[in-house]
Amino acid sequence: MSFREKMKAKKKDLQQRNEAISKEETRKYGSIFLQSKIPKGVQMWRPGVGEHEIDIISFETGEQHPNSEPGQWHYVVRLQVYMTVGALNVPYVSPHDTWGDQDPIREWMASKGRLPTEVFKKVAPKERAVFLIWCHDTPEEEEKGIQIWETSEYNSYEKMEEQAKLPRGGGHIIFANEDKGGKRWFFEIVKEGTYTDRSGKEKEGTKFKAFKFIERPEGEEAIPDKIMDKSFPLDEVINMHPDYDEMYKAHHGQLPETTEELTPGSETQTADGTKVTSDNGDEPNHIKEEAPPSEEDTAKTEAQRPARRAVRKSPPTAKKEDVPSGTCPHGHTFGSDNEQHTECQGCPVWQECSNKEVELMDTKKPESSEQEEKEPEKKEEKTPPVRKRPPLRRKAK
Repeated sequence: MSFREKMKAKKKDLQQRNEAISKEETRKYGSIFLQSKIPKGVQMWRPGVGEHEIDIISFETGEQHPNSEPGQWHYVVRLQVYMTVGALNVPYVSPHDTWGDQDPIREWMASKGRLPTEVFKKVAPKERAVFLIWCHDTPEEEEKGIQIWETSEYNSYEKMEEQAKLPRGGGHIIFANEDKGGKRWFFEIVKEGTYTDRSGKEKEGTKFKAFKFIERPEGEEAIPDKIMDKSFPLDEVINMHPDYDEMYKAHHGQLPETTEELTPGSETQTADGTKVTSDNGDEPNHIKEEAPPSEEDTAKTEAQRPARRAVRKSPPTAKKEDVPSGTCPHGHTFGSDNEQHTECQGCPVWQECSNKEVELMDTKKPESSEQEEKEPEKKEEKTPPVRKRPPLRRKAK
């Protein structure tokens, strides 16, 4: 083998190692995206400090878009995302806020009642927006073609909607238009202040500003077909339905307890599908390797899954039309007890109860911004009346 051939082989090996490291980092830090479904060559766009000019690329929705039927043209996927779950700070799309499904983190929040402000900010889901974009910052960025931009909804979608709104009920600017008439989105990121990152290190902060739509340059009024042909269903590359047990383990550090108990000789499965056998030997519940399950076994397992999960489901709630206005179907205080009990998840009158809570808060005197963790309810103890000292009687002279 010649020197040049050896170098060529080394470069190929180095490239493979770099790709493997990249995948390892993705697994370590986590992502809401399904990497295997992202088209080859499509990258994540991470804008830095400076001015930015992008085209928003529309896409045909797939089966997973939370706000659109399949086959419709859209330009954004709006989500509620838990950004830092557990010790590894793994992000997850919120099943409760996105689909109304079971959500171990929402269940935990409801069980804790009023959380301190700092805890609530860390745990509660954040409003995020995902776009397909074509960046025009530099010729090198343009060459990359379509990229995925996942960002704060406040600094993107909300600002776009504000700028696209025409006065006096005139509708909206159709900015995500590949033909003439479409607009480019411009904004600037500047340095501002400092912040403490997840590891406790102080870092330089940034701020988004100068939001506006601008005209496309002359001769570039329409987005070329070579870019539009690379568009794909953006909702299909996002993990819209994260596994309940995976989220539970990430948040609590362990899998949830179930009502199932292993009897000697019985089997169950761990989250990764490995069978666990209980026996009377020296090592009960040890894990043993077995052959992959057959199609018949898989069908049985899937049939049993709803029954196993049923132990975690909330009790059935009444229909909205059966609940008298201004009352809680579970016997709690309407408005005051909003998000204080596990029954609040999936409650048919949750929105009305939430509105009442806001109304009650508005009528109260301003309180400290720091929320104190709610203590268990207890009967008020009547304060004994203060015994006044009897007046001194003066003796008659």
